[in-house]
Parts: sequence; structure tokens; C-alpha cells
Amino acid sequence: MLLKEEMLGVYHELINSSEIKNIEAKRATNSIGDSVMQTVCSFANEPNISCGYLLLGVSEPNEQHEKHWVSGVDDVDKILNDLQNNCRNQFNTVIHIDAGILDLE
Repeated sequence: MLLKEEMLGVYHELINSSEIKNIEAKRATNSIGDSVMQTVCSFANEPNISCGYLLLGVSEPNEQHEKHWVSGVDDVDKILNDLQNNCRNQFNTVIHIDAGILDLE
């Protein structure tokens, strides 16, 4: 399980930088979509990345938000369970993830 301090540091790194190779943000309010699993696959197959951080419930900048922003996740337990199941079942090799939950307001 990721520590709160580590997750908060990753979040701040994302909002203070324009593009970071091993950090991705995905809206994922209600479900795990294809783009989330594509990102997991990309992290798992990138030879120069020892780990990747995928922040769910964090949206890309848009017209209303200058930086990445917290859009939230409706059912955190469901999203986390779905992500773990998908990482076990959607790939030829099981992808092990280290997940954590950070409540940001």
C-alpha cells in the first residue's frame, strides 16, 4: 500500500509540471475505461520506467481548470477492485499493482 505522503507528493509533482513520463491522470469517476488499462499496459511495457503512477479521479486541464484537478471517484472500493481484477485478467501476464487511496478536497 502506498503511503499518503508518497501519493500526495506524486499529485503535487503532476500539478506542478507539464508532462511527467511516469505519472498519468485519469478521470475514472464511475468505472475503469479502456484508456486506464492502456496506461497500465504502457507502464508495464516501458523499459525505462521502473514504476508508473496512475492517479484516478484526477482530470486533465481544461477551459475551467488551468492545471490537473480533482474530479473525484464515486465508489473508490469498486474502482480499486475493478482495476485489480483487470490487471489480473486482461493481460497475458498478471500485472501487480500497489494501490492507495488519498482523499483530496
